[in-house]
Order: sequence, then C-alpha cells, then structure tokens
Amino acid sequence: MIDPFSEHTFPLAEAARRLPRLRSNRPVSVSTLWRWALRGLRGIRLETTLVGGVRVTSAGALRQFFAALNCAPTSHEPSSGRQEKVESELDKIGIRS
Repeated sequence: MIDPFSEHTFPLAEAARRLPRLRSNRPVSVSTLWRWALRGLRGIRLETTLVGGVRVTSAGALRQFFAALNCAPTSHEPSSGRQEKVESELDKIGIRS
C-alpha cells in the first residue's frame, strides 16, 4: 500500500510523463495509467491511492507493477490444467495417439 507520508507520490499525469515513450515515440497516455490502476493489465493492477481527491502513485508502485508484468505468464500460454483437459479430450476422440 502506498504511504504518502513516507514515500514521494505524484499524480497519474506526472507518472505518464515519467515513463519512456513507446510506439512511434508517442508518450504513454494518462488514460493508460488509469486503465492499469482500475482494470489492470494481465491481471495485475497499478497501485494507487487518493490524496485530497487526486489519484496518485509512486515510483515504487510503478517498479512493482512492471516487475510483476515481467514475471506474469502471458495470456496466450495455456495453463497446465487446461492443457491436460484438451489432451484428454483429444485422446477420447482418437485424434491424439
């Protein structure tokens, strides 16, 4: 949890300006950070808090978010349970040998 008394916090607009430019050298949009905070990305949410009605985050929260994304499995990798179920179904209908 972000503690605004012990770590430097900044609004999401400033966080967007701090991130490196991405596709076609375009900056990261503030709406992208809002989406990461509210809905998340690949099941991981950017940690934020409200300070005086302003949604803020911290450098530590951004580091944790990106570290978790780099460790999280991608959505196109099948889970082992799903893979086993598919293989079982293929065995039943005789497609797999």
